[in-house]
Amino acid sequence: YGGRFADENFDLIFDEPYLLGMANSGPNTNGDDYFITVGPAHHLDGKFVVYGTVVGGFEVVEKINALGTDTFSGPPKADIVVEDSGSLPWERVGVAAAA
Repeated sequence: YGGRFADENFDLIFDEPYLLGMANSGPNTNGDDYFITVGPAHHLDGKFVVYGTVVGGFEVVEKINALGTDTFSGPPKADIVVEDSGSLPWERVGVAAAA
């Protein structure tokens, strides 16, 4: 989807599970890498942007989490493949459709 871009804001904090965060490699280096929290993660506040929230499929997030990682913030121990993520209509996520 393009190159790196600036941080949008840090208005929201990682204070609950199932938040979608945008990964980066430092200030203003956002791309198209994301992660989902499974609990409060205040060590991420002010470093990563809260971009959204999981609205369904919580059991899938928990199954992925149960796989574990080799390091605190590393990838799951098994490959995870998203075969059909779909998309939500703008009205469902509370955004007015473009004219």
